[in-house]
Amino acid sequence: MLVSSNVDHRAFFSGLQAIVVDEVHAFAGDDRGWHLLAVLERLERVAGRPVQRVGLSATVGNPKELLTWLQGAKAGQRTARVIAPHLDAQKPQLPPPGDIQLDYAGSSPTPPQ
Repeated sequence: MLVSSNVDHRAFFSGLQAIVVDEVHAFAGDDRGWHLLAVLERLERVAGRPVQRVGLSATVGNPKELLTWLQGAKAGQRTARVIAPHLDAQKPQLPPPGDIQLDYAGSSPTPPQ
């Protein structure tokens, strides 16, 4: 989409608010990752404004460094935070509010026939 001259890029990406990169740890530090950062920068330029970047990963050991990498050219200038409750030792780990009920096929009553 960014290479076709038949697409009005500004109109196409005018509503872009966020970009989610799943398994972001797989991109950091290799050629695909540098290409991804270049595309993210280009998308922001085309959109004409900053676009929120969300990186998802369950297996990263250095989340703050990965966050800095994902910020790209504006590292240190963007609002950024790592959300990793299991790594935050200052917050007590509490169960989520509300009741949880697990249901499975054998727990449901048999419908009348």
